[in-house]
Amino acid sequence: MQQDAQREIDRYLHAAYPDELDEVSAGAIVGAVAGALQALTDGNIAGAGPDNIDERIRLLRQATDLALRPWRQDG
Repeated sequence: MQQDAQREIDRYLHAAYPDELDEVSAGAIVGAVAGALQALTDGNIAGAGPDNIDERIRLLRQATDLALRPWRQDG
């Protein structure tokens, strides 16, 4: 189900930015973000257990920023 969802998001992302992203680039972005978020939700990364929501949110933002870094326009 997750792979199907990622493929659908790939298609929407490519359709939204056809001049900037080809199908491979859109898939790479979606895969990078999904992988980063999956790594955090699979366990207690850096002590951010289920009771420490602020730390989990911080780590999710950090993972997303790292995953998207290659495609950021602002540096």
